Amino acid sequence: MANSPCPETIPFYYPLTLHIIAGVSIPVNLVGFYLVWYQSPKMQGYKYCLCYLQNGASQMYFKKFLLILCHLFPFAASFSMWMSRLTYQQKYDFVKDNWSQCLFWMRFEAFEVYDYKLNPWLAVVGIGALLFVLIVYTYGLSLGIHTMSILQKFRKSMSKQTFQMHKTALFSLVMQLLIPGVLIIIPLGVCMTVVITGAVGLQELATNTMFLVSSHSMCSCFVMISSNPRYRTVVKEKFEKKEWDETFKFSGTESTKNK
Repeated sequence: MANSPCPETIPFYYPLTLHIIAGVSIPVNLVGFYLVWYQSPKMQGYKYCLCYLQNGASQMYFKKFLLILCHLFPFAASFSMWMSRLTYQQKYDFVKDNWSQCLFWMRFEAFEVYDYKLNPWLAVVGIGALLFVLIVYTYGLSLGIHTMSILQKFRKSMSKQTFQMHKTALFSLVMQLLIPGVLIIIPLGVCMTVVITGAVGLQELATNTMFLVSSHSMCSCFVMISSNPRYRTVVKEKFEKKEWDETFKFSGTESTKNK
C-alpha cells in the first residue's frame, strides 16, 4: 500500500471486517432499542416533577435556545460538502498531475477527489467538523470531571446504596465520553493528518480506522447495557430462559426417542 496509493483491488480483509462488525452491531443495537423502549422504568411521576421546576424554568430558556445551534451543524456540513465538489476535468487534471498511475480509478463513479487548494470548502468541512466534535467532547469531559469531584466530596454523607448508584452512573458517563474519543476523534485525526500531509504510507492505516467508527454504536450499546443493572438483569434472564427452554426441549426429545 505504501508504494501504491490506488490499489487495483480492495483488500480482502476490509469488506470482511466491515461485514463482521455489521453482523454483530445489528443484533446488539436491536437489543438496545428493545431495552430502552420496553424495559425502562415508566416515569409516572414525571409530570409532578415538572410542576416543581416551573419557578426556575425561565432561567433555562436561553440554554434551551442554544440547543437550536446543534441542528445547524449538519446543515452547514452538508452545504460545505456540496460546495467542495470538483468538476470532472479538475479531478482528472489533479490525478494526472499527482498520481498518473491512478487514472484508471476515474472510471468508477464512486471515486471522488478533493483538493483543498482548488476548492477551500473541503478545509471548511474538515476543520469545522473536527472542531465541533472536539468542543462537544471537551465540554462533556469537563462535566464528567466535575461530577467525579462532587461525588468524591460528598461520599461520606451518602449511603452505600446511593454512592453505588452514583458510581455506576459515573462509570457510564466516563465510558460514554471515552468511546467517542477513541472511536471517532482518533480516526478523524488520523484521516485529517493523512489528507493534510499527503502521507501515502499511512493511507491504509487511515482507511482501517473506519473500523473503529463503524463499531461506535455497538460499543455504546454494550456500555449502556453493562452499566444499567435493570438491563443486565433482563438480558441475563432472557439468556437463562432460552438455555433452559432448549435444555428442556432436548431432554424431552431424548425421552421420546427412548420410549
